[in-house]
Amino acid sequence: MSETSYTEEELITFIKKGESAYFRHLVDRHKSYVYTLALRVVCSHEDAQEVAQDSFIKAYNNISSFKGDAKFSTWLYRIVFNTAISKKRKKRLPETDIEKASGVLDADGMNSSELLSQKERRAWINKAIERLPEDDAFLITLYYFQELTLEEIEKVTGFAPNNVKVKIFRARKKLAEWLGKCLQEEITSLT
Repeated sequence: MSETSYTEEELITFIKKGESAYFRHLVDRHKSYVYTLALRVVCSHEDAQEVAQDSFIKAYNNISSFKGDAKFSTWLYRIVFNTAISKKRKKRLPETDIEKASGVLDADGMNSSELLSQKERRAWINKAIERLPEDDAFLITLYYFQELTLEEIEKVTGFAPNNVKVKIFRARKKLAEWLGKCLQEEITSLT
């Protein structure tokens, strides 16, 4: 059996027994989302890389405290969330002002999927998510991109499931409004 085909539980068992080389497999499996989640909070690629690295170090140093009650990813994402929040508080990054767009797509407007390629849509969505408050951006990422359940998000963030639902609903509404305004402006500039 190759090392990469081990389950997370098996890898964690090896690591807890002192076989630290197996930790790199956990890093490889989660590095993309750890970085993405960190970026959603700190809003800087350099800081997100630092948060990701610090989070993996914390996870490695505290692997013995992982009980397996929840998924490893849930436990790890909680570490990432707390590390990113701490980093942001220490740095006190200023909010970036983005020009306010005017106009909204109406129901009879063109479908954005007809206008934009998938890559462009992803770029617009990422821009919109970056505009959200850090908690909202983190929740959207966990729910839609990582596809965690409300209960798993509760374990990561410490927010109650009903609070998570409300925050996700409000964040989606903000995303839709901002995207509608920006896409309308984009359409107007093309005509």
